Amino acid sequence: SILPSVVFLAAFKLLLHRYTNLDDIVVGMPVMVRPGQKFAAEVGYFINMVPLRTRVGGASRLGDLLRDVQGTMLDAIAHSSYPFELMLDTLRTKQGTKNAVFQVNYAYQNFISDSSFAALSQGQSISVKNVTEIGPEGYSDLGLEIFDQDAVFNVHVRYNPELYQERAIERFCQHYAALLE
Repeated sequence: SILPSVVFLAAFKLLLHRYTNLDDIVVGMPVMVRPGQKFAAEVGYFINMVPLRTRVGGASRLGDLLRDVQGTMLDAIAHSSYPFELMLDTLRTKQGTKNAVFQVNYAYQNFISDSSFAALSQGQSISVKNVTEIGPEGYSDLGLEIFDQDAVFNVHVRYNPELYQERAIERFCQHYAALLE
């Protein structure tokens, strides 16, 4: 089920919209890709980055945003076998930048069932912490990772300390937790 991931991503995009005042938000997401049945039993790193583009602004309702985010996520997963590096190579020739697609990424680890997600208590606290390093992929300057462990969610924020001050990221984390609650 992708319901929890959709909720966390929609909240992230709403917060990015509020911080940047941009309506068109593109976030990168890693997707596990096994190209064909012959690779099903192989051990290895079969991850591809996919861009998730959503128009957040306007007077749309939360339900509409959740449906848009879910549709975008499912579409990106369906097309996830297209190599992200090939997309970047094509765009680099036009843009001249390292990553012309997105500067923010999102990852959700260990999907849980819809019923477990729906059964979470209203009073459950959310653990938000920052990690003052950028991931090894180097695809973005700001990253949000959601980890669920027995329906307890931990939110990790990765950021480039050359671009963001720790205090600003702490405030971002507080706003994200408030939005989720």
